[in-house]
Amino acid sequence: MDYLQRIQNVLDSNAEKSFIQKSRNLFAEIAVEYKHRLSGKFILTNPDGISKIEGNNICITRKLDGEMRTVYYDGNSSVMYTTGGKEEKDFPCLIELTNKLKAAGIKAAGLVAELNFLREDKKRSRVTDVIHAVATPELHGSLALSPFDILFLDAKSWQVEHYEKTYEKLVALFGDASGAGLVAPVQMEKGESAGDIARVYKKWVIQEKAEGLVVHTEQPVIWKIKPLHTIDAVAVGYTVGENGIRDLLFAVMEPSGLYRIFASGGNGLSNEQRKILEYTLGGIKISSTIVYTDSQGVAFQMIKPQYVFEVSAIDFATENCLHDLFKNYIIDYSTEKGWLLKGKVPGVATYSLSIVRLRDDKKNVQADIAVHQLQDICPFSDSDTSLEPNENPPGTVVDRKVFYKKSGKQAFIKKFVIVKTNKEITGKFPKYFLHFTDYSATRKEKLNRMVYCSSDRKELEEKMALMIYKTIKSGWSNV
Repeated sequence: MDYLQRIQNVLDSNAEKSFIQKSRNLFAEIAVEYKHRLSGKFILTNPDGISKIEGNNICITRKLDGEMRTVYYDGNSSVMYTTGGKEEKDFPCLIELTNKLKAAGIKAAGLVAELNFLREDKKRSRVTDVIHAVATPELHGSLALSPFDILFLDAKSWQVEHYEKTYEKLVALFGDASGAGLVAPVQMEKGESAGDIARVYKKWVIQEKAEGLVVHTEQPVIWKIKPLHTIDAVAVGYTVGENGIRDLLFAVMEPSGLYRIFASGGNGLSNEQRKILEYTLGGIKISSTIVYTDSQGVAFQMIKPQYVFEVSAIDFATENCLHDLFKNYIIDYSTEKGWLLKGKVPGVATYSLSIVRLRDDKKNVQADIAVHQLQDICPFSDSDTSLEPNENPPGTVVDRKVFYKKSGKQAFIKKFVIVKTNKEITGKFPKYFLHFTDYSATRKEKLNRMVYCSSDRKELEEKMALMIYKTIKSGWSNV
C-alpha cells in the first residue's frame, strides 16, 4: 500500500478516538515508518560530492544538531513524540506551535520537526544541549521547534511534487526562519546549480559552523552534506581477505589510559598496502580474551597497539534512529596479558570510514590518539564516568576439544571451546558461548572463527557434537 494512502487510512480509522489515543496510534502506524523511509532517501556525502548533485530547482536547508520530533495537533492542543516513542507535552515551544496553527485556521496536523536548543551566546548548540534541556524543566523555555516536513493537514495526507511546496506551506504556517520565538521552519536558501550549494556550504558550515546541509532537488533522493572529519587512531586488530588486510580495527585512548574501540574498515587501502600490512601486522599478533568481528562476521586478530593511522569519516552518531545508544568496547592492554575487555559504554558510531594514511609521526600515547578527537565532533562521556567497575568473576572453560591433521607440509586445526561466562547476571553477557576456531593452510582465508551463544549448556554441547560429527573425518587426531 502507498505510504500516503496508509496515512490517510490511519487518519480515517482513528477519527472518533480521543486526541491522545489518536496521536499514539498515529505515531505507531506512521512515525516509525516515516523515519525509516526518510533514512532510506538520504545520500551522505562530503563537500567533494557537491559537484555531483544535479538540478535547477534546489532547496538548501541548514542541518540542525538536535533531535527529531513527530508533532500532532487536533485543533486545541499538541503533543510530540521522540523517535523512541516517548510522549512529550506542555513545552513552551509546543504551546507556541499550537497557537500558530490555531491562528492559521488549521483543524488538525501532523508535522516533523527538529527540537533544538537556543544558546544565549547564539553559538551552535549540540544534541547534548537538547538532551540536557529536556531533562531540566528550568531550560524548557530555551528549546525550539523547527518544522521541516508535513505528514498531514486537516485530516488529509500531504502530497506535493517538490519540497519547495512543503517549505512554502511551513513558512505560511509559522513564518520564516528569521522570525522571533520558539517555532520557525529550518533555514532555507534556493539554488539553481551545484555552485549555489557550494556557496551556501561555505557560508553556513565553514564560516558559521553549522552541522551541515540537507539538499532537496527534483531527484527522489535527499542529499546530506557534512564536513569530512579526520581522527588519529591506533590499530588494535585486523582481518584478512583475498588481497591481504581486509579491515583494520581502530581505537582511541581514554584519559585513564584505557582504549575505546570506535570503528573498523578498510576503504582507502590499495591492494599493495593491504599485502604489506598483512605481513607487517602479522608480526605483532597478541593474545586476547576479546572476540570482535568485522562486517562479514570474521573475528579480528588482535595486535599490539603500535601503528597509528589517520582515518576520516563524514558522520558520527551516539544513537540510532530508534534512540538506542551506540556502545563502544573499552579495552585494556598489557604486554603480559594482551587485550582485556573492561566493559561496554555509551559511545559513538562512524559512517563512511576511510583510511587516509599511516602516521609515522604519531605514537601510541594520549597526546596523539586522545578520545577527545571524537568528543569534539560528537560529544559523549569519558569511560571514566560511565564504565562500571569490573568486579565480575572470570569465565570458566567447561569443555574443550582440539583436532589436528597434517597433509604433507600443510597443517589443519579445529578447536571447540565452551565457556561459562559467570557474568550473565550483568545482562551484558550470555550464560554460555561456544567458540569455534578453524585453521586451514590451504584456504585463502586461513583462519575462521565463529561464536555461538546460549543460556543452555546442553544446547551448545549438542551443537559442538554435531559440528564435530560433520567436520571431523578420517585423518584427524584429537590432541
